[in-house]
Amino acid sequence: PWATFMPLETGPVLAVLVIFMWALSVTDVLRGAVDFMFAVFQLHRACASDSFSIGRAGSEFVIEGVTLFRTSWALFVGLLQLGIGMSLLISGAIWLAYTKSIPDLLANAVALSYIMQVDELIYHVLVPRRAKALVTNVTPIDMSGTLTSRLPRGMPKRAALMMIFAFGFMFAIIFGTVLPNATRMRALREVICPQ
Repeated sequence: PWATFMPLETGPVLAVLVIFMWALSVTDVLRGAVDFMFAVFQLHRACASDSFSIGRAGSEFVIEGVTLFRTSWALFVGLLQLGIGMSLLISGAIWLAYTKSIPDLLANAVALSYIMQVDELIYHVLVPRRAKALVTNVTPIDMSGTLTSRLPRGMPKRAALMMIFAFGFMFAIIFGTVLPNATRMRALREVICPQ
């Protein structure tokens, strides 16, 4: 029954696999942005102050005070990351779904993965080593209770939400874009090359 619903042709199957990998890649970035915003919120709750201050505890740095302005700015940056990630997820998946040839599909997938790495490349090239050392040696923010809670059967809530999001997005793209496009391409092939 599945073969009549979605014939296993190389193009649509490869498109679904590539879009799935793209969705996982962007979901990881979105998860990082959500984690960042939760960490900023936790940090503000624990260290709200009128001035930003960093102290030293052995070989690590400790954020001792953070202002409302810095918290607001960091949350804005997190929301901006979420917006960019969502727009890249949707436009990239649609771009991949409408790619006509397999070599172009693979080239487009590589181009999209490059786009996702540009921000890290800029960070590694442009940020001074002292700033990187500071970021690396900051004491971790206590996140207990926010993102670490579990569902009744022991699965972490964050992982469950990300899985639901990724698979929900995949089903929407498959049924909203890939299958209709594959049907149109099959109909076009029948018109051009009747059997």
